[in-house]
Amino acid sequence: MFSMMIVDDEPLVRKGIATSIEWDEHGIGIAAEAGNGKDALEKLARQKVDLVLADIRMPVMNGIELSEQIKTLYPDISIVLLSGYEDFAYAKAALQIGVDNYLLKPATAESLVSVITGIRDKKREEQLRRSKEMNRIRILNENLPYIKYAFMNSLLKKELSPEEIEQRLKTLQIPLDGSEYQVVLINIDDYAMFSEKLSQKENEAFKFAVFNIAEETLLAYFTGFVCYGELNRLIALVATRKVHSLYAVCEEIQISIKRYLKLSVTMGIGLPCASLSDIRRSYSEADQALKEKVYQGKGKIFLYSKERRAEDMSEERASPPTTEERALAQYLKLMNVPAFHRTIDEFFGRLASGNPPFEEVKSACVRLIVLLIQTLEEMGFRPDPIFGSPFIPHVAIERFEVLADLEAWVRRSAEGICRMIEENQRDTYKRTVKEAIQYIESHYGEPISLGQVADYVKVTPAYFSKIFKEETGIPFVKWLTRLRIEKAKALLRETRLKTYEIAEKVGYYDYKYFSNTFRQYTGFSPRDYRNR
Repeated sequence: MFSMMIVDDEPLVRKGIATSIEWDEHGIGIAAEAGNGKDALEKLARQKVDLVLADIRMPVMNGIELSEQIKTLYPDISIVLLSGYEDFAYAKAALQIGVDNYLLKPATAESLVSVITGIRDKKREEQLRRSKEMNRIRILNENLPYIKYAFMNSLLKKELSPEEIEQRLKTLQIPLDGSEYQVVLINIDDYAMFSEKLSQKENEAFKFAVFNIAEETLLAYFTGFVCYGELNRLIALVATRKVHSLYAVCEEIQISIKRYLKLSVTMGIGLPCASLSDIRRSYSEADQALKEKVYQGKGKIFLYSKERRAEDMSEERASPPTTEERALAQYLKLMNVPAFHRTIDEFFGRLASGNPPFEEVKSACVRLIVLLIQTLEEMGFRPDPIFGSPFIPHVAIERFEVLADLEAWVRRSAEGICRMIEENQRDTYKRTVKEAIQYIESHYGEPISLGQVADYVKVTPAYFSKIFKEETGIPFVKWLTRLRIEKAKALLRETRLKTYEIAEKVGYYDYKYFSNTFRQYTGFSPRDYRNR
């Protein structure tokens, strides 16, 4: 409801105005009454009203003084003054202050209703217009980056005439004052890995913060605009002036983003062009420069150079040869770890020196990872402990933006694979040696050989000799001899068997050889050992 305050030093006048008209029927409520201007101001501090209806002649503070105070403190409140004929000279002063209307006493009910409802309707129309405008501005601001992106796309596709470009700039309120135009591309480094840890709302907040820093910094020095591009990219179009260095401003953007958001960004700058209709060239150059990130690293600013070799060269680039792939698989199966890692070194060395497009690099790495997984499976291993589950190489590899990070990931994966196979082999060694020891302890009294035990555990004698020594720390023959002597010592202590009988029980059929071997290990002859 439209609220009104009545201010008059005569209580009967105030009561008459308040009760003689059915204000409610007109959507108007009497919010407060006051006897003078000072009293009215005190009540206005506590009571919100839309209109003050006040007499000019009042003690303490008159209507003109009250109007001046209201317009200073509450400029949105409308004012209607009442006065006798002799005070009509105040009308001009009142209107200069900003009073909405001036009525002579005695004012009729019809004139009061007409004036006040007229002000009410005008205020409502103004509020509605202001609300619509604010809503329009809010919607425009919320969608402005995307509207600008659509405009940028139209520029890049050369869909607009010079007249249409000028009209769009005017509509979007974008000034572009300069003799030349340049495009800057801004990439949030490691965006795929960074964003997967955040909610969509947090992602949007970070992107918006990067957008704001870039826009505020650029527009502090140049005219132009910034808009969203692809997933982790911002596009800036600026009208360049010789006074400012665009490179230095880009450095300032990087520093601010690092300081306030703890994020790294890489930037590519295209060469200036003389016309907005030719801005596509500067964009392509900025994109070309930005691709240097793959080989030179993150957090840098790359300026396009005419001498820079174009990425879209038509020559075919060699894929890793199948002989190399076969060699890697073979080295892994044989667990020739030095050769395996050396081949991976050569693989990445060739990629770095050839400087191929990053899509080709990622494709080659996908083939390498798939090869390693296939080899693992052929060897009876599951790749899940290394790569996780589910694992889709083409998806996983998209997280990487520079060759160094991709290479580090492939190397970590390769090292994890070798470690897993080695650990499995150690477990296999333990099981094989354990089975061999169980067999030996059951047959030490027989004439057994290394070949016989190796045959039992189904490995070659050479392989068995190697793993047995690795697991026990001593060669097979020495371990068997020690076992037989320990068994002989127990029989000498615990039985009254003849020495030659004990020798036969522990696998020695030559008493003299047994006696010499026993003395070597214990320092005693069998008889002296028993008689100690």
